Amino acid sequence: MDTIEVKDFKKFLESNKEYMIIDIRSFGEIRRMRMIENSVNMPIEEIQDNIDELPDNIPLFIVCAVGIRARRIASVLKNAGKDAIVLEGGINAYYNSLI
Repeated sequence: MDTIEVKDFKKFLESNKEYMIIDIRSFGEIRRMRMIENSVNMPIEEIQDNIDELPDNIPLFIVCAVGIRARRIASVLKNAGKDAIVLEGGINAYYNSLI
């Protein structure tokens, strides 16, 4: 399973490289803690129905609250040939790093 630490994730976001951030949290979770800028919300229930719509040639950063669900979904995406990478610690770690 490919993972990325928050500090490395932030560096990647500052690069000019193409990427996609997929936030798999529910709408209720997002109301409690906002999404990372430029991310796309695709709740976990919708991922398998939309795999073919996701790009094959760029990193897909998978984000949930703490990283557990993201690992499961990243595995599904990897099996479908996607470059899925889990943000270690999830959205909680990302926003805690900004404090």
